[in-house]
Amino acid sequence: MAQGRRDYTSGILSETGTGARYTECYFHYEGHLVGSMYSHLLWDYTCPAGKRLGINSIHVSTSSRALETMEIDYKGNNAAKVHFSENHVFTFSDQNPLYVVAGENIQIRVFNYDEINAYFYLCIIGVLESL
Repeated sequence: MAQGRRDYTSGILSETGTGARYTECYFHYEGHLVGSMYSHLLWDYTCPAGKRLGINSIHVSTSSRALETMEIDYKGNNAAKVHFSENHVFTFSDQNPLYVVAGENIQIRVFNYDEINAYFYLCIIGVLESL
């Protein structure tokens, strides 16, 4: 394999030097039954000291076909609010991921507006770096 060619690793490995001493893949999967007209906190993450989490994509899906809502709270502020039906994907660039640094908190909450209970699933894909 030719060294330095990006087409071999595009979309698979981080395409930019991060300055981290050690990196590892981060994958988190969560699923919960959410009652009708209720909200549920699917993910609450505080980055540990000496680490930085680069989030490449956030996938959310549900068993309901109704219009549902997902909110991302980052650093105590509402960073995104999305209405979706069945599934939604946030994809960030490998060169510009969403970074959560040591001590910062990120939360993802879903709202079930359907008249029946529904399962919600969340998948986070990223890179955890030791600084």
